[in-house]
Amino acid sequence: MPGPVNGPSRFSVGMERYYRGSCRSAKIFATSRHPARYSCHGKEGQARIGRMIFRKRKRSIIRLLLVEDEPLVAFDTEHLLSEQDFEIVATVDRVSDAVATLQAGHDIHLVLVDVRLADGSGIDVARAAGECGIPSLFVTGDCPPEAELVGVGCLYKPFEQRDLLQSIKAIEASRAGKVPRRLPDALRLFSADRGNEAPRVSQTPDATIQQSSVPGRE
Repeated sequence: MPGPVNGPSRFSVGMERYYRGSCRSAKIFATSRHPARYSCHGKEGQARIGRMIFRKRKRSIIRLLLVEDEPLVAFDTEHLLSEQDFEIVATVDRVSDAVATLQAGHDIHLVLVDVRLADGSGIDVARAAGECGIPSLFVTGDCPPEAELVGVGCLYKPFEQRDLLQSIKAIEASRAGKVPRRLPDALRLFSADRGNEAPRVSQTPDATIQQSSVPGRE
């Protein structure tokens, strides 16, 4: 069994005090991977520490269908979402391919769809997704009024990477009956729309995603 750490750092001392608030006998042990590892005696204490350290927020939106006809935007979006542990069921650039993917019975939690596509409108994709019980978020520079009838919101281009991630989180909270903590400036969530003026629409509908720092994984 590894022995106690000699001369713990200020961080270790602070964490020890923190854990002592939840467990009467917390000790610091050195391991090969971690300079300081916290052990709490007793099943109740160990379970409590485990919940604090390893608990991860369960997401209800994981599997996504991406419908975008701009190759660069599609590539950047798919890469971003994959890095954040989302699963991309498919990335397509045509209405017909998107509808076929939806009708194939894939387990899809959310559709990210542009309005202007090569062979039609993303409105038709969102309508088909709605018939399958799947919500759609429009990602576009020009969101038509009829989008409110078939989608859950609109993320206006150009947007920062964090805006897309926060938009998905907001939709997830809204569908769970919760009030989203924060809405990106570029997002208009239809279910939360209270008559406020819509965000300024970009004059370049096919603008690419603006690069920015991406928040850490939760």
